[in-house]
Amino acid sequence: ALNNVDYIVTAVPSNVFKLLLPKINLIINKKNVLLINGSKGFYPETIFYLEKGKIRSSFTKNYLNKEQEYKIWKFLFYNRDRVAKDHKPTLWDLFVDGKLNVSINGYETKMPISNVIWNGGNIKVQVFNGIKKVTLNKTFNKDELWAQILENR
Repeated sequence: ALNNVDYIVTAVPSNVFKLLLPKINLIINKKNVLLINGSKGFYPETIFYLEKGKIRSSFTKNYLNKEQEYKIWKFLFYNRDRVAKDHKPTLWDLFVDGKLNVSINGYETKMPISNVIWNGGNIKVQVFNGIKKVTLNKTFNKDELWAQILENR
């Protein structure tokens, strides 16, 4: 439940979503409501709000198209405990599948992160080189790794 609740609205998805979600009851504030954040298939820091029956992204500040809305409603259907709750992303959510600049034999390339390991304040990163997972020699702090992920999107 959210704090400072003003009223309750029942959001009924369009005909496309009625097959997936017959009804979803949300407790919302007057302006908009946090519908979900950290949804699969979207950047982990993106927050989605329900406004006037449509889903708005904090990343683009726009309403989602039908395909994107479908992904959100489907995710919510299987993760009902996440509706209208602020979800703190894990290190895995933030970094895995993000691209990182890696130097291999003097050649600079971008490789996807396959695993992250918390190591006493620093993060060890593993990338997949096409054959196996390789642990990088360098460790990162969270802010440093996040900056590289954002730079390589």
